[in-house]
Amino acid sequence: MGLNAELKITLLAENTAQGRGILGEHGLAYWLETPAGRVLFDTGQGMVLRRNAATLGLNLSQADAIVLSHGHYDHVGGLEEMMSLLPEVPVYLHPDALQKRFIRKEEGIRIVNEPFLYAGGLASAAAQLVETREPTEVLPGIWATGEVPRVTDYEDTGGDFCLDEEGSQRDPIPDDQALYFRSDHGIVLILGCAHAGVVNTMRHVATLTGEEHLHAVMGGMHLLHATTGRLEKTYAVFEEMKVARIAPCHCTGIRAVAGFRNAFPGRCEEAHAGKTFSFVMGS
Repeated sequence: MGLNAELKITLLAENTAQGRGILGEHGLAYWLETPAGRVLFDTGQGMVLRRNAATLGLNLSQADAIVLSHGHYDHVGGLEEMMSLLPEVPVYLHPDALQKRFIRKEEGIRIVNEPFLYAGGLASAAAQLVETREPTEVLPGIWATGEVPRVTDYEDTGGDFCLDEEGSQRDPIPDDQALYFRSDHGIVLILGCAHAGVVNTMRHVATLTGEEHLHAVMGGMHLLHATTGRLEKTYAVFEEMKVARIAPCHCTGIRAVAGFRNAFPGRCEEAHAGKTFSFVMGS
């Protein structure tokens, strides 16, 4: 894919929505369009994916790849339907996304992913499962980060996640990954939930690309329960890395989003179902 090629990212599912006929749900799904092909990154819960795509005039059957940020229900809920539509399309995921996962809430411990993954449905339905423990090129110029190293001492997974029904085994969510590509203005990072830590993910992508700065960071940052200290340190890294376009959404949390808007006036953008971001690919 040459220089000056446009890459468009459309949010097909997100907690909020704007536009006639566009619906929101607690979930996240992106549609990436490039001259080299199309990528579906996550599938939301699956209740709005196909409807929103049809309303926006996007044909999901044209996907050349499906990438999963991690195995939680609000990112993989539409996957079973997509596999019935696209059984031959490769699905890129960290292998731990197929494990049964839980979360502890006030009302008790409950499953946080989908039987389609942990009971073997995806393995049976998909012609190609591509493991992404390591950075993996999905389409020319578009990369999955693979497993993100946990380096900071102030970030966590963002919730009381566990690997068993008793809650005795904490889940570090090693399958958490993001997408990135190089634009003509710098690196663009697209997050699922950033359970690995948004700063850890940013630092990892900077290391992978050899770039000190990132042009844009968008997506879920799982800062719902972040302390004021963690938020301040996070904002400081965004400033340090000179992020010009910031679009927090989904699980970032209203307090953190408000903090981004206050800290980065003119650089913080809305990210809702129905919105499209455009970039020019770089070398």
